[in-house]
Amino acid sequence: MAAALRWVCLFTLIATSEALACPDCPTAQLVQTSVFDHRFASHLFLISLPLLVLGVISGLLYRIGIDERRGAR
Repeated sequence: MAAALRWVCLFTLIATSEALACPDCPTAQLVQTSVFDHRFASHLFLISLPLLVLGVISGLLYRIGIDERRGAR
C-alpha cells in the first residue's frame, strides 16, 4: 500500500510540474477555460456518480452477507 502511495505522489508531482510549465501560453489558457467552465460541477458529479452507486451496491451486498452468516449459526 505504501509503495502504491509513493507512486501516486510521484506521478502527481510529475504531472503537476508539466501542467504548470507554461501557464500563460495560449494553449494552456484554452485548456484551463475548457476544463473549468460553468459545467465543471456537473461533469465532476457525473464522473463520481458511478463510483457512488457501486459503493452503495457493495455496501448493501456486504450487509446481506453479514445477516445471512449470523442467521446460519
